[in-house]
Amino acid sequence: MGSLQVRRADPHPTRPSGCVPTPQDGIRAAYQTFVFDNEPEATAFTHFIDAETGAVLIRYNDVDHLQEEEEDDPSWLVFPNVPPLDYSSTDTRELWCWFGDSANCERILENDAARVPWDVDARTGTPTFTSRGNQARATENWFNNNPFSVGVNFATPRPERDYEYEWTNQWFEERCNPNTTFTSPERNDIDAAIGNLFAMHNRMHDWSYYLGFTEVSYNLQDFNFGEGGRENDPEHGNAQAGGVTGGPPGYQARDNANQITPPDGSLPITNMYLWQPIPGGFYSPCVDGDYDMSVIGHEYTHAITNRMVGGPDAGLSGTQARSMGESWSDLVAIEYLQEYDFVPVADENPFAVGPYVTGDKNAGIRNYGMNDSPLNYSNIGYDITGPQ
Repeated sequence: MGSLQVRRADPHPTRPSGCVPTPQDGIRAAYQTFVFDNEPEATAFTHFIDAETGAVLIRYNDVDHLQEEEEDDPSWLVFPNVPPLDYSSTDTRELWCWFGDSANCERILENDAARVPWDVDARTGTPTFTSRGNQARATENWFNNNPFSVGVNFATPRPERDYEYEWTNQWFEERCNPNTTFTSPERNDIDAAIGNLFAMHNRMHDWSYYLGFTEVSYNLQDFNFGEGGRENDPEHGNAQAGGVTGGPPGYQARDNANQITPPDGSLPITNMYLWQPIPGGFYSPCVDGDYDMSVIGHEYTHAITNRMVGGPDAGLSGTQARSMGESWSDLVAIEYLQEYDFVPVADENPFAVGPYVTGDKNAGIRNYGMNDSPLNYSNIGYDITGPQ
């Protein structure tokens, strides 16, 4: 919606020109418009149009419905960082809400970086009632080990926009048993996993926006509100990727996570995997990477650095660049958790990435915690696993 099209217009504007503040271009002169459609389903929007470029700066719905008070404050039940590090099934999630109308809301999410609630289609201004919005999409992707695949099963729709799905810690409680978890009524807590991943990707978008990862810096959004950059590239998160097909005996989709960042305007994909002990390999606990924010933040930062450092059409390449990318991802993920006092959860090292998924409270996914590492520039590429 870089411009506004209507079938018929009053030749005389009903409002004089005004001014609108923007994140990138300062104060912009703008025209205010009121557009409605004479259809059975009431539709009416107010727009503020850039007087010079014709871009839509602000768009909001002017139709109020009887049930709007209930439906207008979407909420998500999430782990701010990780579930309990003793791997108990105590539900420590918090209720995060857009406006904070609920007395039970523990964190208000409304902010100018998002412009619209996380579950709203910014092109239409309407809620999707599931894990699909302007900045992120999240789906189940149980039956595909290909990291470039995109799942199609969003979280179970919630007409009242209360994305508060049950979490039973089933993968841990049933000891990574693929024969019972995926076909059970709990379905391996997949809705809770999708909802958590969706919320955390949105958090990373909003937090990094204020640090400079905006539309003109090639960020991840479906619609760019006329602010520049290419559109149609929200973060797509595959929750429990390869959950059914990627387990034993090959373990092609276990104990990992990844981020695929194509050029600006093309869909980025991140895969969060289930974790479990692999005989003769890595002995992690039976947990779900969709609940470890340090891992989620690490992968999202790969998108930030590939777009901002590598450029909109390139990305980072080569051992040194990719090694720096790994370090930046660790650093930014921990910066986010530190800024909001989400660490430590228990007695873990607050500078470790992945203490929950690995079971290593001191070093996490690395050989050392970043606050106690002897490594320096001469160690670039030293690890046989790849750039570190």
